[in-house]
This record gives sequence, C-alpha cells and structure tokens, in this order.
Amino acid sequence: NVGFFKPVRRSLDGYVDDDVEAICEIFTLDCPFGHTGPINIKEAKDAADKGNLDVLLGKVQSHYEKVAQDKDVVIIEGTDFGEIISLTDASSVFDVNISIARILEAKVLLVANGGADKSVDNIVADVSASRTLCDNGDCDFMGVIVNGVPSERYDEIDITIRKELKDRGIRVFGVVPYNPV
Repeated sequence: NVGFFKPVRRSLDGYVDDDVEAICEIFTLDCPFGHTGPINIKEAKDAADKGNLDVLLGKVQSHYEKVAQDKDVVIIEGTDFGEIISLTDASSVFDVNISIARILEAKVLLVANGGADKSVDNIVADVSASRTLCDNGDCDFMGVIVNGVPSERYDEIDITIRKELKDRGIRVFGVVPYNPV
C-alpha cells in the first residue's frame, strides 16, 4: 500500500501539482486532495529566506501524517525550486528539503540532473555537495539516480559516473537516458 507526498508544490493557487496528479494517476494511488502538496513554492522560499521553517515544517508533518495513514511506504518528492531561486539561494532551498526529510525521518534518494549541459565533473560535484549537505543536516542519504543523460554520451557517463561516485562512497542506483515524454 503506497502513498505519494510532495510537501512543496509548484502551483501558487490551489493544491494541484502536475507531478502529484501524474504519479497518482499513472500508479492509481489514493492521493487525498489538499494533503499531497500542502505548501506552495513561494511559502517555502519565504520561510527559508526568513529562517522561519518551524511553522512550515509543522504544516508539512501534519499533512504527511494524513497521507501516510494506513500506508506501508510513502514516496516523498523533494523540490528544486528552479523556477524561483537564484544560484545564491540554493543552500537555503536545500535546507528546506533537508529539514523536511529530517522531520519526516525520510531516506534521501537524490535525482541528479545529467542533462546535456552537464559534464561528468559537474555531476560528480553536484552529487558530492548534496551528500555533504545531507550528512551535515543529519539526513539518511541513500544514493543517487542520474537522470536525463544525453543518449550520445550515455555509455561514457554511465561508466564514469558510477566509478567516480563509488570512489566517493556514493551509491548509484541508476543512470537514466534522456527521453522526452
């Protein structure tokens, strides 16, 4: 019995989030309306900017408990805040995800961008930095899935990423080629 929870939704109005709708529909999950995405992205950014995560985290935990009721496992989707942050805001945004993971006692499986504009060194640096932030934030970092790797570079990136990250003690659960939907 599986549940799905996305604490921070992209939409600013209502509780609808494209990811939540797609996951719940594709996997025919019972996703209680109003609880799967309780915080909008602006609320989360404002709380991070003001260093005031307590109220936000309380709201997240309350809604999570409703989603998790009678579930064996709940998949929790983090957010990258890409639409509304600058690079200088990235650490405070990651703090939101870490705080949510910690309060929900969730294990973290990072999905890293392996897109066309990313070199192997960039991907390794991003994943390593994310793991360090998780470790410093007292989160249980399980490993990474590198997503969206260009097909023409897939073999090279797959082999190199696995070796580089293994050398750093980071488990690679998968390297996924880019596939436009």
